[in-house]
Amino acid sequence: MPSTKSRLFFAAFPDESVRKQLAALSQNHKQLLSRPHHPLDLHMTLAFLGIQPGDKKSCFEEVGEQIAQEGFELLVDRVGYWKGARILLVEPSATPDSLLQLVDQIWQGAEGCGVEREVRRYRPHVTLQRKVRLTAEQEIRPIRWRLESFSLTESTGNGEVPRYRRVQTWPLSSNKK
Repeated sequence: MPSTKSRLFFAAFPDESVRKQLAALSQNHKQLLSRPHHPLDLHMTLAFLGIQPGDKKSCFEEVGEQIAQEGFELLVDRVGYWKGARILLVEPSATPDSLLQLVDQIWQGAEGCGVEREVRRYRPHVTLQRKVRLTAEQEIRPIRWRLESFSLTESTGNGEVPRYRRVQTWPLSSNKK
């Protein structure tokens, strides 16, 4: 019997306070005909793994177990727009080294599971809405987001909300082995 396939990625999900701020920001920038993300789906992708066979989940869970890093603060301070993808997003104007180190550790582990690292440069962001027609980036009142955990996440794609299911979540802590 073939194993079930899943669309998987590692992500950081905001705590309730940050999630509310992001949802309010999305609401303030609501565009006619746009598709806002449900507040429970707001996240920052750390590494997109693509469609993977079910038997690889345990390898990715092992990757999560091996991450050894303390939590850190991210300052989200800019609304952006990706014209080609028609995505309204928020992003930091500066990416902390801690975030880049976390992403690099995850990719190193994922490569050990047989997944090739993305070639494009990592650009941290949270998608607020899709199918948007907007103008340009703009600065916003900064949102302080303390990243204390990350998750292996599965996209359900079944039309229900939330669309993303956290398979497993790990704390960011330097005490991991």
